[in-house]
Amino acid sequence: MSTEITAAKEVRKTSLDPISLQDLSERLKKSPMFNLSLSSRELFHSNFLAWLFDTYPTSITRVIGLEALQAKNVTIKREWKNLDLLIEVTDSSQKKMIVAIENKVKDVPKLEQLKKYQQRLERDFPAANFDLIILSLVPPSEKIKKQATWRYMDYETLGYRLQDWAEGESMLEGHMTIISSYAEMVIDLSQLISIAIGQDGLPDKDWFIGKPTKRQNEILKVLSRLSFDDTVAKHQAAALLDKVEAETFETLTALRERPDGLELETGRDFRNKQPLIGFSLTKNIGPGKLSLGIQVQNKQYRRFIRFSGYNIESKGKAKEKYESLHNLIRNTDNYRWLIAPRLDGKGWIVPRVQRSRGAFSEKLRTSLRENAPINSYAPNFVYQHVRVDPEGTAGTIASSKLPETIAEDLRYAESLLTDPDYVATFRDKR
Repeated sequence: MSTEITAAKEVRKTSLDPISLQDLSERLKKSPMFNLSLSSRELFHSNFLAWLFDTYPTSITRVIGLEALQAKNVTIKREWKNLDLLIEVTDSSQKKMIVAIENKVKDVPKLEQLKKYQQRLERDFPAANFDLIILSLVPPSEKIKKQATWRYMDYETLGYRLQDWAEGESMLEGHMTIISSYAEMVIDLSQLISIAIGQDGLPDKDWFIGKPTKRQNEILKVLSRLSFDDTVAKHQAAALLDKVEAETFETLTALRERPDGLELETGRDFRNKQPLIGFSLTKNIGPGKLSLGIQVQNKQYRRFIRFSGYNIESKGKAKEKYESLHNLIRNTDNYRWLIAPRLDGKGWIVPRVQRSRGAFSEKLRTSLRENAPINSYAPNFVYQHVRVDPEGTAGTIASSKLPETIAEDLRYAESLLTDPDYVATFRDKR
């Protein structure tokens, strides 16, 4: 990046005071380019870049940072085998460079997805050199940063490079206005996200807030109004999953290396407008599968059972549904993985199986209802939850203790799934 671009970014950053959040929000709301982008998000940005690089091939080297490459022939491909943007560049010596851009605006990069794209590229272009780029509104996870093949470029850098390139370019009538408007929009949007997860903003490594500050409430309202609250939430989920996996590395590695067929899954999601991370152990039982798992979402720590032999109705009166679920659990798990058949007064639950130490060694807070202490999703998913609290108040799981609690729970789930008597209760249910 040129020193001019770096200087421009620094001037802009230092000029941002607390009211700039509202200024950026209003500028984006009034921007025709921003409003046009809302209908398709990643597709809009990928299509814009494809148009730019096809119409002005000289922009490629400057905008994506390949100044040393002398492009002679350029071919642009959209959605090549699901990859957002593929650029075939042939230089004056007939050497081929493949530039692959995976674009993330409303989501965050996933390492498994990037690995699949790289394998396809290396298979289909065995003689080419590659420049693999993650173009993302939020920083990629630590796992992705540590791998050496994909490089990260943020949208703010893209915007400044576009401005820098466009200043000295001769263009068709109207194109300068379009390109300048796009560059300004992505700079504003990037700056907004930086403020949201920056100092005095929302948590960067998870989503747990005690009592939100006035500033945090302002940020949440702006993000919601612009429909970018999900982008930040997905970033928080990816960061928390990274943290838990790093701090439970030995436990996860031991479970993955078991020779007896237990399958460990970890992942993140965004459901019901809330980030979520999950861990599960799965065992094959005859023709079906039994999973014991953990989900953390909002301020809930959930233990769940997913069993292909369950046949849970999606509707029903609360009392009848509870009785049905209770009988189902009593005849299989019998509250060894699920927590307890009923609450101990409003807002409290006592684990039937208590540990000598740790989270499940005492009475716990829960938002389960007294007349519906077991929750479910048809046809085969049941769960209970206790409260996660950033302060770690009495009867809750402190958010800072999540890695430790998850590791302990996975080892406990392992002990259940390797217990023939426990597994037999599910096999008999089939």
